[in-house]
Amino acid sequence: MNKTAGKGFTLLEVLVALVILGIALLPLLTAEERAQGAYITFNTVAEETVLARNIMSRIAYYSNQVSPLNKKGVVEYNKKYRYTEKIKTTSFPGIYLIEVDVFKKGFSPDTGVVLKSLSR
Repeated sequence: MNKTAGKGFTLLEVLVALVILGIALLPLLTAEERAQGAYITFNTVAEETVLARNIMSRIAYYSNQVSPLNKKGVVEYNKKYRYTEKIKTTSFPGIYLIEVDVFKKGFSPDTGVVLKSLSR
């Protein structure tokens, strides 16, 4: 008899182990993919918020020239974002409601960041 018989793994056992390992790693791969998607979404919202605050501060700087308007444009910082400015009168004299909406180019304005503020 051969003394080495029965030692080691057969090809079938190795293949079964690889299949089990692949099935066990599948949830890790999907979790990593979801984490990347969340990271991209977070970065987009963060950029939109910074750009909206920048536009709001520009409006506040020129607050003595504020008048009711609806304005649309492309953010100068980076051509992949669009914005809308809405300045509305309130029931209080001299007080305006300023609304800035920043969203990705090619997307609906409903998908972006909206900041609202009151100004004189």
